[in-house]
Amino acid sequence: MTVIPHIRIATLTENDFPVLHQWLQNKHVREFWDDGDRTLEQVKNHYKPEEGIKRYIFFIEDEPAGYFQSYMVDKENEYNSYSLKDTLGIDFFIGNETFLNKGHAIHVLSCFIKECCVEADRVLVDPQPSNAKAIHLYKKYGFSQMAEQIINGRVHLIMGINLRRTVRAIVFNPDNNILLMHVSTWPILGSNNQRNHSFWCTLGGRIEKDETVEAALIRELFEEAGLKDFQKALFAYGEQVLNLSGFPTRLIEIFYAVHISTNEIITTNLTKEEREVVKELRWWSLEDLRCTQETVFPEYLADLAVSYLKAPSHWQFKEINLD
Repeated sequence: MTVIPHIRIATLTENDFPVLHQWLQNKHVREFWDDGDRTLEQVKNHYKPEEGIKRYIFFIEDEPAGYFQSYMVDKENEYNSYSLKDTLGIDFFIGNETFLNKGHAIHVLSCFIKECCVEADRVLVDPQPSNAKAIHLYKKYGFSQMAEQIINGRVHLIMGINLRRTVRAIVFNPDNNILLMHVSTWPILGSNNQRNHSFWCTLGGRIEKDETVEAALIRELFEEAGLKDFQKALFAYGEQVLNLSGFPTRLIEIFYAVHISTNEIITTNLTKEEREVVKELRWWSLEDLRCTQETVFPEYLADLAVSYLKAPSHWQFKEINLD
């Protein structure tokens, strides 16, 4: 069983410079991150606040563990040709040798992107070709190689992944049936995808920029089913990587349990985009969900619902596997 460590991310301050200076002298850091900063004063000057760059220190089990930085890839940036409207470039290292080779890096990366890249449509990284561990890590998370580029005399791999934050609603009627959408895959995944031509999924969709999760939930339930009066509770959180429109996209999905007092649904509020994708809405019994041969996402939705319905008031918000 994989034990996920407690990870905390904080903005880098002057108080962190001594430990950052110590990390930057470590052999495993200097191999791929050597800016020539040998003295504390050099580190202070190099890592002081700078417009366009956000600097962070992260902790594993409340112990200082490493450094992260992010920057907007704007028109003047050398990676602009690989960017979307809102693209972040990121770099990080684990400086504390205590936490090396323990599988923590993937959890640190996931935590950072989830917490500090929420407004980004795409994230870029640029490991050196000889940095096999970093390349393996980024591929494991879902990054795809886009190009090679020479920077300061060194070849770097340009790797990217798109991000999409979504809210999902597991809608229960008074009989505890679940409302699902029948969705065509080709407008979402592209005509060359190898999945089934359609699947069933919970209601919901993208969380727009500057929109709260709850506001997105309210909007999506009204658009897709005409629902206004409902009770809601946080249910689960999960991530998965899909190839959307020909590029790997990590879906960061927040699920709510939603209870309504009627079976009536209205689909006249669907957007033009949703009408191209949504084939129908249908109430499913838990037994039908368990027995169906059709594709349903999440795959074990019925089992999750059964566990939840045993004691809804005691349900604990949890992370679920969507891959």
